[in-house]
This record gives sequence, structure tokens and C-alpha cells, in this order.
Amino acid sequence: MTLRLVMTLAIVLLEAVSARADDWTGNWDSNYGQLRLIQEGDRLYGDYADNGTIEGIVGPDRKTAHAVFYWNNGQWGTVLWRRANDRMVGVWNWSKDGLPELKSRNRWMATRTASRVAPLKFASQIKRRFPEQDVNFTEGPFLSWLSFNGSRNVLQENGNANANSNTGQNPRTGLSRWYGGYDLVNVGPAFEISADVIHYRSQNTASIDLSIYARPGGQCPQTMHLGFCRDLVASADARGFVDVKTSGVGLLNPSNGGIGEEFRVAFRLPGDSQDRLLVLRRDVTSFSASIHHPQRGWDYDGFATARTHICETSQCMRAVFDEVRRFPNRFRKGYNSTYLNRIYNLPNSITASRRNTQVPAPAPGGGGALEGTWGLYEETGESLGYVTMSGRGRNLQASGNLANFFVNGASAETRFSLAQQTDEAAAFDLTTFADGSGERKTGRLIVEFPRSGSANPRGTLIVADEVLLVELNAHNGGVTPNWQTHQGEQSDPDPDQDFDNPGFGIYKFTYRLRGVPPGRAVALRAGPSRSESIVRSLSGDARALQLNDCDPDVDNIGFEAASRAAQLSVLDARWCEVVTPDGNGWLPGRYLQPEQN
Repeated sequence: MTLRLVMTLAIVLLEAVSARADDWTGNWDSNYGQLRLIQEGDRLYGDYADNGTIEGIVGPDRKTAHAVFYWNNGQWGTVLWRRANDRMVGVWNWSKDGLPELKSRNRWMATRTASRVAPLKFASQIKRRFPEQDVNFTEGPFLSWLSFNGSRNVLQENGNANANSNTGQNPRTGLSRWYGGYDLVNVGPAFEISADVIHYRSQNTASIDLSIYARPGGQCPQTMHLGFCRDLVASADARGFVDVKTSGVGLLNPSNGGIGEEFRVAFRLPGDSQDRLLVLRRDVTSFSASIHHPQRGWDYDGFATARTHICETSQCMRAVFDEVRRFPNRFRKGYNSTYLNRIYNLPNSITASRRNTQVPAPAPGGGGALEGTWGLYEETGESLGYVTMSGRGRNLQASGNLANFFVNGASAETRFSLAQQTDEAAAFDLTTFADGSGERKTGRLIVEFPRSGSANPRGTLIVADEVLLVELNAHNGGVTPNWQTHQGEQSDPDPDQDFDNPGFGIYKFTYRLRGVPPGRAVALRAGPSRSESIVRSLSGDARALQLNDCDPDVDNIGFEAASRAAQLSVLDARWCEVVTPDGNGWLPGRYLQPEQN
């Protein structure tokens, strides 16, 4: 199932429930990581960062919540929150330490950043997650505390997690045989087209979410009109997803899911001024499907295979079901049977369109040279993580992980968004997240498009106060970055030739910083590695710096006699310790440039 459909469902279901002043639903940024919370009646549940789940009860005042936070590794504790609009403060405790105390120093604060909830990864709409295997939970004070010392037994409610929702009815009660997903066959490998249907018995409409994915450059399949293939490729974004909108849905030949029953779906692609038509029909042993264009007629003629609905594999709020059951006319509103019948009766010219079966790919732009997965390397050779880029022209997308920007030095989840793109470079805003702690840092990655197919892209990586000059190396497990191709020229010197005396060789010069954007600073570390802690920072306009040491050692005789370009090349592959009025610190030599002494 495509990510676009998951996100579409999340948006639809959240738009159906407005964020009231007394509603806890939303994405919350907290001092322990993001909370993705959903309130259904007095039930409060959701994801706790990438650690686990939140499961609790909203109190009678609607401003207080008692909850269990349950880590994926089995650890658990309790939290008490008080909320005022889009802010909440609370106290927490591990299970072994008892219930949260109001005077505790274990504070848990959060601010709501969005009323729309990101798709849940861990929590379940159907089953509450409690540490039921822990006798401390089942026999201690926690159950009574969770229900605000009332008579409710949340464990008995576990099989019916929606028992206390606003409607008091299981959202799947009354669904027809149509409830499920339908994938059009014989459209690949160039395309994926699917529909997810929510339909209740006796209704003449349904919620049908269409998902279309196009792979540029693929062959237009025999089942599709060449013009339709071109439309899909032209409408697809950088990832290949088509932003298709459903206008209205009607049911023909109603027979409670019997043979001959069919749905007709009016929909539009980006830029359309008229509706197109999708038909799904239940046959004796299968489902037939067709797509129709308002001028050229049939665009697809084939079949569909049934599968499980997306809401059975991804968490969907009950609101997406409630809206279909309670307000069916909203889904039939754009359905014009006379207009759609006319489209349906247009001729089938799919075969006649087969003069050229190759779908044209979008015209390549500078971004095409960046497609693929790249290792990020500082000029000293240290790995800074990786980034994967996709899309061409001016629609680049990026994803990946950065490394060594937090104390533990581990690879950190990083989110990228395209900020600006020209014919020469692309700039991505980024946020990188420390694993488990909730700490985050923001910055920007600027990458130049390589001037030749064999050149590695170069750029600037800014994370918090650190500014790093980087090279992108094809991430295939063995390609040597360009910075290593000069190592033979910079091999460790013969110790007998190493004269480490002040005023000689690399120590003969004072230095200024290079490659630091205006207004930025360079971090100085306790040792010659990014894994070392940051001890201080150095302004980007610093001058007259003296060196105390470099790692690896430098052939001072060769350095003093070398050209300026060769000296910079030597510095590029080393860490150096500089002397500042506030103390010494190490930085990549890539930032240093000898001054004329």
C-alpha cells in the first residue's frame, strides 16, 4: 500500500473530527520526544516517539489525563497530565517507584504542533496496550488510579477499545462485502492503481480512496490508453505519486454485494477541469474494472484483485468510518449519473492508441545527477551518515540518517525537505533526532550538482552551530571517496624527517578559517574526531590562529616547500588543534588556510 494513501486516509479522518478546545488529539512535541495522541470519548492513546505507546483515560474535567507509557522493550510507567489548550504539563514515574507525585521533579511537558495526527506505528485502535503480565499493574493501585478511582475496569474493556467512544458502536458493524482494497491488474510494472472502499449495507454511496503510482520511463501496458499513461506520468510528483481527488461515488444495481453490483467513482487528476470515471463491478468469481475519459473514452479495461482494507493494517481513527455511516450524502455530492453514463458509453480506443508504447519520462534536470543513495563524508574522511535522493528536474526529495551529531555518536533519524533548487545546487532544510532521548537539531544540507558524470557532488552541511564541508560518495559499500585518492601523496612521513618545532613546516604559519558561511561558527572538539565532545566554538571570521598539533602527523619539510594548493590538500585530510584565548580545541583542517606570514 502506498504512503500517499496512508497519508490521505489520515488527513480525511482527521478533517472529519475538528480539534475542539477540550480535545487532546494531535501531534505534541515534548521534552521526551514526539507524542502522537488520539482521543476517542474518554480514551487517550497513541505513540510515544519511537519508544512505544501511550494508553490512558481523560478525566471528567476533560483537562486531566492518567496514562501508562509502555516501552517496546517491556518497561513501563505512569504519567499524569494537565492540559490548557495546546500546552500540557505533567509528572511521571517508573512502575517500580509507584504513582506519579505532584511535587516530583520528573516533569513531562508538551506543546501541540498539529491537530492532525501522523500515522501511528505502535498503538492500536482496537486493543488497549497495558502491562497485564505484570502483577504489580493488575494488583497494585494503578488500575484504580487510571480510571480516576472509579468502578471501571479497563482490562475488561480491552476487547472493545471503542466502548467509550462518542457513538458507543463498533465502527465496523454494518460494513458490506465491499469493505476492502482493490488493485487493478496488468498495469505494472509502470503503474500501481488501487482503491480502498468503505461501504455500509443499504447505502447507495461509499468512501473510495484512489491511489495511483507512476514510474517514469516504463512501458504503457496493453490494458491502458497511451494518452492515459502520458497523463499519469505528467501528473506524478517526484516520488511518482499522483494526487488524485474523488468527486463523488454512486452504487448501481444494489443487491447487498451481489453479482452485478458496481461502484462508479468520479475523480480528477491534477489539472483536470472535468471528472473521469472509475467503474468497479462484482462479477461471478472476480471484479472487473474500467477507467473512462470524458473525450477519448476508455482509458483502462481489465480486472481488480481484492485485498484487506488499509485500515486493517494501518491505524485509522473511527471518524473515517463514522462519517461514511452518518453522512453518506457527502460522498455522493459530486456524483452526476447523466454525465458519467455519457462517459461510460464512449468507444473503447485503447488498442488504436498503441502506435507508441513508450511512456516519455519527464525532461531531466540538474537534480537527476543526484538520484541515488550517497554516503556523506567530511573532508577528513569521517562518515557523517547517508542521504538518498530521488526525483528529477526541480522536484528533488531526500531522506536518510546523519551520524555523530549527538553524544552517543549513533546514526540518527533525519528528515529533509526541499527548501530551494536552482540549476546549480539544491538546499534541504533538515531536522535530526537523537535516538530515544527526544533531543533534536536543525540545519541545512546544500549540495552542488556535479559538473561531470564522474565527479562526486560536494556541498555544505550545517547542523546546529556546526558547519561542515562534505563530499557525497556513491553509497555502494566500497567506492573510494575522492578525498582518499590523494592519500599516497600525504602518506605518513619518515619519523626521522619529522621536525615538530615551532615556526617550522605546518607550524610556521598562522591560520584563518575558510569555507564558513557569514555569521556561522565552527565547533572545536576535545580530540581529533567527531565523536569527541564539543568544548567551545570559533567564529567564522577568526584569524591569526596558531596550531598546536595535527593528526595524522605532517611531513613538515614537504609542507613548507609545497604550493598553497598542495598545503590545503594536506590540511583537508587531517584534524588540527588550534590555540584560542579560551583554550585549545580540535577542528577539521579543511577549515584552515595558511595566512601569508
